[in-house]
Amino acid sequence: MRYDADGVSVMMVGPGDKVAKQIVRVGRRGGGFVELTQGPPAGSRVLLGAASFVLEGDVVKPVLTKPTAAAPAAKPQAGAR
Repeated sequence: MRYDADGVSVMMVGPGDKVAKQIVRVGRRGGGFVELTQGPPAGSRVLLGAASFVLEGDVVKPVLTKPTAAAPAAKPQAGAR
């Protein structure tokens, strides 16, 4: 994820391996995961590392990794709204 004047975003890898910025909204955090409450659809290719070193329109050479299992849903804490 990137944090800049536009807010929080991820860098997606699109057709032709071109990078595009996608604004996201984040929710809960835990166990090394961050919930995206608004963002790219499931299955989208996003940069996991070095996102701060690329610009929109850059062409990258993706190295695919195995999908990571989703974190279990967090249980609301007592008194949380």
